[in-house]
Amino acid sequence: MSNEHLYKYLSAKSKERELPIESLPELFEFSRSSLYRYMKGISRMSVQVQAEFVRVFKLDEGEQQEFRRLVGLSEFDSTMLDARQALDSFVFDNQRGRVQSELTKFAYYESDVFLRTSDEISEQIYSLVANKDAECIVRITGCMAPEMINWVSSFLKKLFSSSDNISVEHLLTFSEKNYLHNANTLINIIALLKYQSYLVLHSEETLTSDVNSLFKNTLLIEIRMRASASRYFCISMLDDGLSTCLSTSDKNVFAFFNKNYEALKVSYHAALLDASNFDIFGSQLAELTLNANCYILKPNCCYDLIPISVYHSLMSRLTPQELEGLQIGIRDSIDASERALDDVLAVLEKRIAASYKNHHIDVNSLDGLSQFARTGRTTDHFDFLPSFSKEERRTVLEYIKKRSIDLNDKYQLFLTRKAMLEKGYIIVTIEGIGIIIEYDQDDYRQGICSNLFIRNKMLADIFSDYIKNHIPNNHVLTTEETTAFLDSLIASLS
Repeated sequence: MSNEHLYKYLSAKSKERELPIESLPELFEFSRSSLYRYMKGISRMSVQVQAEFVRVFKLDEGEQQEFRRLVGLSEFDSTMLDARQALDSFVFDNQRGRVQSELTKFAYYESDVFLRTSDEISEQIYSLVANKDAECIVRITGCMAPEMINWVSSFLKKLFSSSDNISVEHLLTFSEKNYLHNANTLINIIALLKYQSYLVLHSEETLTSDVNSLFKNTLLIEIRMRASASRYFCISMLDDGLSTCLSTSDKNVFAFFNKNYEALKVSYHAALLDASNFDIFGSQLAELTLNANCYILKPNCCYDLIPISVYHSLMSRLTPQELEGLQIGIRDSIDASERALDDVLAVLEKRIAASYKNHHIDVNSLDGLSQFARTGRTTDHFDFLPSFSKEERRTVLEYIKKRSIDLNDKYQLFLTRKAMLEKGYIIVTIEGIGIIIEYDQDDYRQGICSNLFIRNKMLADIFSDYIKNHIPNNHVLTTEETTAFLDSLIASLS
């Protein structure tokens, strides 16, 4: 879409630099029409094109920040702007999701019609699943409205905790154009994705009105019993009016609903998760970051922003027994070979090198980085990895400072005033490819690498935009403030 603010800004800079508009195509080596479309925000500017504008107009740091802000506004429609606000609430609002929805009342059908609450229906299902011979299969379509997903999420979490014989399949739609819908969908299910028995199939197709009438928001629950008749629950959650629940032991009744569900499922062919327990110390992540920009949301520095010399320093002060314990801990956590420690350091070296080749942004918080300086431990610091010494912490912070103030370095540090991701998530965005979510720092510290890899460009685009275009204009300290803060942390370690 056209962006008059960007056009006026660049026109003003052209006038200030005494560069006539008609001379610009030759300076840029663009056609006149291409230049016009870039300046109007009609054509998307790549990183390389933006660099050309910075070069030709000789933009200083403050001008570059304003230029990139205006470019960001031109690239996305209103749903992307709304998606930024949704992610803002997820990243910085620690109250999100704590409010429990009111109990939903259902018309409950079982030989007669009764009025039942969602809690009463849930307890009935839990009691059946508690049978050691029971196997439970849940098939879900939709249910993304806040009051619906709150109940569904709570119901599934308790179901997963009550038995190992649970499998859940969830059919969801993602949109090619509605970024807000996509952001909210991920936020709503992110707490469920960690369960390996929770499978999301997604489609870019919009459900038709005919399908909506029967399968807009439903749960089909099949509880198979070895020693007795199976039980089935068909739950339909309605936007308006009284929601319904059919409870039956008649397999033919359930087969009717399930047959229609399977017909619908045909268009949901893609699993959302590319991998669970994705090895962030493996070569695959290093290869991804070697060929794409990487942006990380984490309270303090990631393992790949700690110089290799610091790791060598840490290992040099360990006793042979402590070094062996470190080796065993890493080997167990990543299921690696006898050379686990050397292999991990080799991968980290590749990731550090990638941060010089491609753009790398770390979004840390004041509180998180202060915690690292005070304790020598990151938020996902392995329990078996010793704390970094004061000298090692100082080396890390000096390294980060040096890179963050170097205008020729492709690394950027965005330091936020607010605490972030207090539910314990760490999110790594591989631009144009997908996102990696570390979802349980308590597990991580014990060496249980709990994370997910979602190879999904739509979601990567949303997080890339949020980090590049929203975070720096709404949450971060200025370069001067960031440098002064890093200096204060470094001084505290002298």
